[in-house]
Amino acid sequence: MKKMLFFEIIKTVVRIALIFLALLVWTRYYETNLTKAIILAGIGTLLLDFSLHILSQKIKGRKELPVKQKELCENISLEFMLSPLDKVINFYYELVKKTANCTKRINFVKTNSTSFPVIVFPFYFTSNFTFEHLLTVIQKTKKSKPKRVVVCTYQVSSEARKFAKNFGEYEILLLDKQETFSLLLEPKKFYPEISPKTPQIKKLSFKSIISSIFNKKQTKTFAFCGIILFFGSLIIRHNLYYVLMSSLLLFFALLSWISPKFIKQKNAQLFE
Repeated sequence: MKKMLFFEIIKTVVRIALIFLALLVWTRYYETNLTKAIILAGIGTLLLDFSLHILSQKIKGRKELPVKQKELCENISLEFMLSPLDKVINFYYELVKKTANCTKRINFVKTNSTSFPVIVFPFYFTSNFTFEHLLTVIQKTKKSKPKRVVVCTYQVSSEARKFAKNFGEYEILLLDKQETFSLLLEPKKFYPEISPKTPQIKKLSFKSIISSIFNKKQTKTFAFCGIILFFGSLIIRHNLYYVLMSSLLLFFALLSWISPKFIKQKNAQLFE
């Protein structure tokens, strides 16, 4: 407990220090009086850190997925993609049965509750789950008159999420691979049997390049270079290069420090 508190204090100090130094670079550039520049940077730091705190409250319910679980999550999704539909439906039937009485249909599993029937609809393929796919799900589930439809898929487009959120006839939850793992599979410790797969070479994506650049391990490098240029900006105060590069590197250090990936956690029970 004490160790966790110590690391939280260190994280807070590092975050505030990086923000303060980045702002001091600019206040010092425009303000000749060092004391005034420090006061202005301090006020700016308090305001910016408070704004970051408010923003963090919006993702308070999010949880980072460990590396091993990410790997398992990816393998499970791949297993579903390569499996026949009836096998996938059978798996979700056994999963839902652990929580509620249910019935198998051709495309989905439906709970037998008369007051709050829920449909779990597996929809796995390699591309994004789009608005058009959502319309297909609605067409196939509408006659069953559910109160909630839970779609389990690989990835979900923003358009599909927006439409599902505003759909008024019944509730639609779109769960991507990580949300499905965290909300359905992991709580029950119930996973499909992973068959041997041929290793696939993954293409280097822009997202993976950015993730690599702003990895937490890069924080020290960005911070060190930023601080060196920061002191340079104090000596050569009107050199815009030092000011720009110092604040940019300190911003990169802050971004790397607070850049883990998160997934949403919903508090509501899916089958209630």
